[in-house]
Amino acid sequence: MTLLGWLRLAGTGIALVLLAMSAWILGAELARPDLDFLPAPSLAAGTAALSDRATTAAAIGRIRGALWVDAAITRATALRAALETDGPPAPAAMIEETRELAARAALHAPHEARAWLLMAAADAEREAFRQRVAAPLKMSYLTGPNEAALMPLRLIVATRSLAITDEELQILAEADVRAILTRKPELKPAITAAYRGASADGRRFLRSAVERVDPRLADSLLRSGQS
Repeated sequence: MTLLGWLRLAGTGIALVLLAMSAWILGAELARPDLDFLPAPSLAAGTAALSDRATTAAAIGRIRGALWVDAAITRATALRAALETDGPPAPAAMIEETRELAARAALHAPHEARAWLLMAAADAEREAFRQRVAAPLKMSYLTGPNEAALMPLRLIVATRSLAITDEELQILAEADVRAILTRKPELKPAITAAYRGASADGRRFLRSAVERVDPRLADSLLRSGQS
């Protein structure tokens, strides 16, 4: 075969590879639901069809971590509602599935703060795994320190679990509190919501962290805890 023939063969091979990759990417995107970065629990998985689409897209994408994050988000509706709105406990099967999907997302996309946060949230709801909440929660802070959308859920998970006794995690969580009070005042209700469901250690932490920036709000938290 001549040099020109080899070049044509190589070009055809490259074109076929690019075509296959394009079909792979496009197939996942066509199946992928349109989700916000971290939609509210009431919107994250409005229907079973939406959740099925996210899982299908992730199965097609395989190694695309963001697709597995979408799947985890759409499975975590009841889990997040239980944590964020003090709703009924999430079904155990949903917690397990959320954790599994989030772990897969973190494996393929370790930079995804949402994946680490959903792992921590799932562990916080499983009695046997509450001791290991701190590790994925820290990763959520380290990979997404300025993600305002994650701050409310992070505070809730941190202050309801034993993780809040970890000094390093306290520093990370206090940064979220300070960011809310100084730059994201619209998220202040998230601090109050976290305080209502916090453990005794979590409440002490929140009062101390808030008092350094907003003593009046710290007094308000103390009064709400006594009512």
